[in-house]
Amino acid sequence: MEGLQRKPFVANGTGDPMRKRQAGFTLIEVLVVVALASVTFLAVTASLIQGIKIFDRLDRVDGEQEIAFLLERITTDLRNSASYSQVARVSSPDSISFASFSSRNKEVPSEVSYFLDAKTNRVVRTERDFPYKDKGDVDKLEILGNQIRSLTFEFSSEDSNVPVRITVSVEKMASPTVFKKQLLIPTGYVAS
Repeated sequence: MEGLQRKPFVANGTGDPMRKRQAGFTLIEVLVVVALASVTFLAVTASLIQGIKIFDRLDRVDGEQEIAFLLERITTDLRNSASYSQVARVSSPDSISFASFSSRNKEVPSEVSYFLDAKTNRVVRTERDFPYKDKGDVDKLEILGNQIRSLTFEFSSEDSNVPVRITVSVEKMASPTVFKKQLLIPTGYVAS
C-alpha cells in the first residue's frame, strides 16, 4: 500500500494546496470598471450637450443679428424717403416701394423696394435709379435675410400732414419670435 499513497492536490503549481488558480474578475474589480466607465460616459455626454447648447445659442444670436441688420436697413431707407413725382409710394402687407435717397446718388432719389420672395424665403431689396430704362430694370438687388417666414408692413396714418407710423415685423423660420420695429416717417419733404 505504500505505492498507493495520495499526493496532495496542487492547483497553482506552487506546492500550496490551499491556494487555487483565479479564473475571472472579482466583484470589486467589475464595480471599479463600471464606475470609471460611467464617470467617463457622463463627462463626454455633458460636454456634448454643452456644445450643442452653445451652437444653438450662437445660431440664434446670428439670426437675431441678421434681423437687426435687416430692420436697420429698412429704417434707414424709410427715413431717407421722400415724396417724389416719379415714384408712387406703394405698400401692401408684405412689400413696400418708395423713393429714397441712396448713398450712390444723393441728387435724385431712387425707387427702393422690399419684399419677401416666397420661393426662397429671402428678403429682397431692389433699387432702381432714374430715369428708368425699362420698367423691369433693377440697378441693384440685395438679399438681406435668409430663412424668413414672414415680412409684414403695417401703416397707421396716410395723411400728408402727419408722419406715417410704420411697423415692420420679421419672423425667422427656426424661431417662433416675431421681431418688430416701429418708426415714424415725416411726409412733408417733397423732391421735385
